[in-house]
Amino acid sequence: MTIPEIKYQLFKAIDIIEDEKLLTDLLNVLRNEQNNEDGFWKLLSEEQKEEINKAVKENTSPGKIISEKKLQGRILKSVTKK
Repeated sequence: MTIPEIKYQLFKAIDIIEDEKLLTDLLNVLRNEQNNEDGFWKLLSEEQKEEINKAVKENTSPGKIISEKKLQGRILKSVTKK
């Protein structure tokens, strides 16, 4: 997927969100990412960090990893359904 395609998909996904708090949180994450390499991580609670670390450990076995192309297909399919 090209950068313009990714931006377009992000725009489409964000455009359907009507929750002001969620939109504000997303904006803050994006602003922090631009200013700070680990800005996103700093915004997470310890519980959220633990869940992410747990998910990464659970999903790094070769049998559970899907190809980037397959993942992109799933994302596009889910986004275009909305």
